[in-house]
Amino acid sequence: MDAKGEMLTLATQCAKTLSLLFLIYLMGCLGFSFSWILLAFVVWIWRKRYIREKTDKFSVARAFAIDEEKEIKARHQFLPEWVLFPETERAEWVNKIIRQLWPFVGVYVGDYIKTKVEPSLRETFANTLKMSSFKFEVLNLGDVPLRVGGVSVFRESVSRHEIVMDMEVYYSGDCYFKVSMSKLKAGIKDIQFHAKVRVVLKPLVNVMPLVGGVQVYFLTVPDINFNLTEIANVFDFPGFADMLRKAITDYLCNMMLLPNKYSMKIMKDVSGILLHYPEPQGVLRVNIIEGKDLMKKDIGILGKSDPYCRISVAGQEFRTAIINNTVNPLWNYNAEVLVDDPRLQTFDLDINDSDQGNNDDFMGSFAVEIQDIVKKGTWENWVRLRDADSGQVHLRLTWFTLSPDVLQLQKSFDPVAKKLNLSNAVFIVYVDAANALPNAPKTATEPSPFVRLSVGETKYQTNVQQTTNDPVWETGFCFLIKDPEIEDLTLELVDKKTEKVLGNLMIRISRLLSQDQMTMKLQKFPLKNSGFDSTVSLALQLKAMVKGTTDESNHLDQTVPVQPVVPAQDPPVENEKLDFKTKVAPPSLDEHMANILEPVLKPLDVDPDVIETVTRKRNVERNNLPEFDKFSVQLTLRYSMQRQLLIAVVHKVMNVPMGNQSDLPDPYVKLLLLPDQMKMSKRKTSVVKNSVNPVYDETFEYTLLPSEINNRTLVVSVCSRSSSTIFGRCLTLGKGAIELAKLDLSKAVTDWFELENIDCDEGGND
Repeated sequence: MDAKGEMLTLATQCAKTLSLLFLIYLMGCLGFSFSWILLAFVVWIWRKRYIREKTDKFSVARAFAIDEEKEIKARHQFLPEWVLFPETERAEWVNKIIRQLWPFVGVYVGDYIKTKVEPSLRETFANTLKMSSFKFEVLNLGDVPLRVGGVSVFRESVSRHEIVMDMEVYYSGDCYFKVSMSKLKAGIKDIQFHAKVRVVLKPLVNVMPLVGGVQVYFLTVPDINFNLTEIANVFDFPGFADMLRKAITDYLCNMMLLPNKYSMKIMKDVSGILLHYPEPQGVLRVNIIEGKDLMKKDIGILGKSDPYCRISVAGQEFRTAIINNTVNPLWNYNAEVLVDDPRLQTFDLDINDSDQGNNDDFMGSFAVEIQDIVKKGTWENWVRLRDADSGQVHLRLTWFTLSPDVLQLQKSFDPVAKKLNLSNAVFIVYVDAANALPNAPKTATEPSPFVRLSVGETKYQTNVQQTTNDPVWETGFCFLIKDPEIEDLTLELVDKKTEKVLGNLMIRISRLLSQDQMTMKLQKFPLKNSGFDSTVSLALQLKAMVKGTTDESNHLDQTVPVQPVVPAQDPPVENEKLDFKTKVAPPSLDEHMANILEPVLKPLDVDPDVIETVTRKRNVERNNLPEFDKFSVQLTLRYSMQRQLLIAVVHKVMNVPMGNQSDLPDPYVKLLLLPDQMKMSKRKTSVVKNSVNPVYDETFEYTLLPSEINNRTLVVSVCSRSSSTIFGRCLTLGKGAIELAKLDLSKAVTDWFELENIDCDEGGND
């Protein structure tokens, strides 16, 4: 910076300081309390710190966007996926093309906003705010282009008529947009954007350009940040800025977050039904039964809470009733959600304490990937809440596949579900276009039509097609149906300008029961109360909800592949896969003794307690385990990239040593994720009384960035509470360390891990 620039900066800082001092002096002259001055000072400091944090974040992200290789080692939290996952490929050639095209992209975006977006916004503001002078004054995308962090192209579970690829998209540029309305001016700059995007090219055809269309949608909620300028800078406070950011994020999610997709034809001859037809894979039925031991958030003598659950599944949100003054609420709430891709979507549950007039207090959360529910079919369990000192929730989650077979509908129809206001089928409606609609009433001009659809209490509507008698919508909708025999689809075509109905139609859903595959292909239906030749083109399909295969396993993260501990001289067969429920590890010495004694003592009518006493005595006498009876713990470890969680499931422990105790131990398992030694890194199972082969099946979660996994070690300890002292001290019976870098955590790893025998006192209560 030259001397002139330094002088200008110094003069600006002096002017700001003098202005602040003058404001304080003026408030004193006007008799304002000192508390007001102190409050203004605190707000100013808070805002200054907030803006500094945003500026630092922007500078780091922009440096990464400009020179990835230079920042990649120092900024591991910004590592792209190609560094962490071998199936994700670098896309530097794509980034070079984007960098070359960026100036031309800026011109195109500016022209598009000026010609398409600005007139629409001007009309909206004129109708709502009576201000018709809205315009974009500056449209500058800057010099820093968008970057693609990595590309994955899928070959498995993909139709031969499509190409599916996932892209990690970054943008941290120097763009600047400025708008004006009357005499007010506002701007936005330094937009930061990060999202995982799926691009589907379909259908593939045998004529150029070989691809008929493209679908684009977000796999996760995009991360958006920005700075406000001009008059909008007044709202750049943590509260206001968060509200504005949420509004922008919600708009993008409603447009492009799965199941919403942005579709575009590349070839005009391609039917829109191939790109816009809804393709749900199933229905997830959620039953929030009850909670217990929730956190006490209300201050008072009773110290209870007013809990409710907020459920988020596949971009749809539901909320239970508020149960007042309890930490053991009974909700018994049901919800049903259409799921487009269970591999990508999650079930999220948040519990909050309702506070009238204040922000609700967070009480804990739970999340699970829907693909885990699909494997189980029906799963019911008590789950511990994350980020909470205490609390569990009783859930029942059921997965339904969809079938176009009418026999499956008759077989799976559940009258009890109907009485509980639950569904038995999914009804898919594709609204293609309308033809020869009448002109708008009274005005005698071409209408701006849209379609209202309703089945029972569920209602949808298409977008508005401006000024046309032959509108094209190409939009699909899905309805959950309780009883297709008695429910109807009602359509109304409405003119947006006059709100007058241009035509209507009612279709009985039961008509589909006699159709092949319960499907009516795209065809024209004549409209009632409309023009003489007015029609609407629809495609209809009914699908039965068939309950998925039920797994008796009661654990979400338990998987089939298991390798039990085997004798050292008889190594396990490579890639051997055993079912934990059907094939177990070799029996322990306790089980051998019980099997030997029971048939001998049973004819003598000996009390079973005597058998247990003899077995326990034998356990006390033994000092060492045979070679094949190893002290080990069975764990399932998996990393969820979608949720950025390390999931550890403690299944069971075998052959717990007695230590120096004369009685059977009361074992429990402790987990510690190194190098963290903080309390938040520690997890502990419940205590199982009097057992050397305890079973837990408890799940624990750690929030980790993908780049942190290879530097972590999971320490597993088996401890026992000792009743020999008045304070009930804790003994560590065994310990083992698992280096996560040696495991492939992209899929669930279920295995037995041998523990080292230890007989030491931890020196206090646990």
